[in-house]
Amino acid sequence: MEPLRGARITPLVSADAHALHAYFNACPESPDGRWVLLFVSRRADAHVGDVCLLERATGSMRALAEGATVEDAHRQAYQQWARGGECVVYQDLRDDCWVISAVEVATGERRELCEGRQLGWGRADLDFVPLHGLHWAPGEHRDLELLDVRSGEITVAVRLEDAAGVATAELRERLGGEAASIFFPVVSPDGRRVIFKLSRPDSGVFRDPRASRREGLFAWDLAEGRMLHVRDAWGHPAWHPDSRRVITTPSMAIDVETGSERTIEGLEPLRGSHPSFSPDGRVLVSDFADEAGRWGVAVAGPDAPRWRVLHLAAAPGPGTASWRPPHPHPALSAEGRRVYLNVNLGAWCVCHVAELPGM
Repeated sequence: MEPLRGARITPLVSADAHALHAYFNACPESPDGRWVLLFVSRRADAHVGDVCLLERATGSMRALAEGATVEDAHRQAYQQWARGGECVVYQDLRDDCWVISAVEVATGERRELCEGRQLGWGRADLDFVPLHGLHWAPGEHRDLELLDVRSGEITVAVRLEDAAGVATAELRERLGGEAASIFFPVVSPDGRRVIFKLSRPDSGVFRDPRASRREGLFAWDLAEGRMLHVRDAWGHPAWHPDSRRVITTPSMAIDVETGSERTIEGLEPLRGSHPSFSPDGRVLVSDFADEAGRWGVAVAGPDAPRWRVLHLAAAPGPGTASWRPPHPHPALSAEGRRVYLNVNLGAWCVCHVAELPGM
């Protein structure tokens, strides 16, 4: 791949701690562009840290929540924007119980919204976030639920039996039997649809690669209450801005209304990639791992559907001592001109921002 010339990449903070953005399905930049949402930890494994806001104009940092214990460094506290950027929602482990909280950006007021569940990925402009049970031990929380961030009300959106009932034989075999819960919901840009997969406990230990078996790609219409599409393989899916298509690896576009799948012409498959679109659909960004084990980030569009290298790490390495380390997980800003990515700097992994030329 040829390089993308003219891009300017800078760290958001000095390299004296891990400062991570959460995931490629959730841009850390606030809808108004003022703040960047980060998880900051001075522990080598980044398993305990603070949910923080960085002001873009001044570089000043303030903590919204301190001492949050998280599952891993890969997605940290699932910190994400809600209610148009008025609040931040996150999860953490307190006294052996998973708790989901919301913090008001203007006042710093924190409210505990529920326990015994974990977050999926919502949208910054919506008043609700998706929930699921603990994938290694779901207990009574086996369905996909929606949490109203304003009122705290929780409603069931998709029942496990409705999803498991349309799972293919191949998918049931991959799960090693029947599914125990719905896992990892991602809400569409229009808030009317959601993708998710199914989960079945395995080792039952949450900080373990074998904690559970998690398989399948299900697309559900929240507005109409019906299944749209089922696929055996999850990949690393992200919604297209039209809320109809999903892109997943390797460079595959899926129409959830028709079930048709097509390879995106001109885009070579990337190893270990997490692809996602800009909100206007003109720019596509993804991370990748090269043969030497170095993580990089590539960009495609709008002039031609081909990957160009935005960034390549100087050396291989996970960036943290976490059992599940962070990846770059590039995410585009609202107007598609900035890319946020986690970069391994040796002792620390620090979120960087790349200004895209001519995008």
